[in-house]
Amino acid sequence: APIAANACTSFLLKGSDGGYAYGRTMEFGLPLASQLTTIPRGYALKGIGVGGKYGSGLNWNAKYAVAGMNALGLPEYVDGMNEKGLIGGLLNFPNSASFQAVTAANSSESINSVQVLTYVLTNFATVEEIKAGLQKIKVNGAQLPVYGNRTPPVHYTFHDSNGKSIVVEYMKGQLTITDNPVTVLTNDPPFQDHLNNIGNYSNLSKVEKPPLVINGATFAAPSSGNGLHGLPGDFLSPSRFIRAVFLSSSVPTSFTTAQAAAAAW
Repeated sequence: APIAANACTSFLLKGSDGGYAYGRTMEFGLPLASQLTTIPRGYALKGIGVGGKYGSGLNWNAKYAVAGMNALGLPEYVDGMNEKGLIGGLLNFPNSASFQAVTAANSSESINSVQVLTYVLTNFATVEEIKAGLQKIKVNGAQLPVYGNRTPPVHYTFHDSNGKSIVVEYMKGQLTITDNPVTVLTNDPPFQDHLNNIGNYSNLSKVEKPPLVINGATFAAPSSGNGLHGLPGDFLSPSRFIRAVFLSSSVPTSFTTAQAAAAAW
């Protein structure tokens, strides 16, 4: 299943009335045929084990009801929200994703990389619960026929109703969870590299800058928007990350949740 593009950008906007609006793009070269999907409380879910088949991994019952969008006809979420207000998204991470080593004997203690979002939304209510709960399971990199006999190479963004955000990544066979103060996530490189890159754009500002004065001569910007002059405009993941950080942080803090949802579009 060749992928022509694998660009995703996600972010969260906070409303002045205490709500949140989650937005994401899905520039993906493989048609996902996503459908609105709901999972009720108590629903029995089957884990995908190391052989890539449902039922050979960790099976569980949904603690919380969930609504969201699936992909490729699978009962797995690409984006969703549970009844406790926990929001999550699955984004492509092809250059860095490497999941945990799971033996056939331990297959029943694991789920597949494509199932992490579904597992989290059906089991946890907060970011703190995610941090503790993911330590107790294994995530395998089994290849899936529906994905061209490849491993879905993804990482995950989560936001809870308390306003806390994290990014979950599996790299070099290890689980990494990073707090996300900017609420934005794109694709490669690893999330910490994206955070480190923000400092390279510390000159950017959503506030207009005054004209430049040299030896008494004044040089004004040719138009408004000069505070964000130098904002990257290409479609590399680091550039999209910086763009989303500055644009989302420029949404007026007075916006209600409904206005924030409109701003997300």
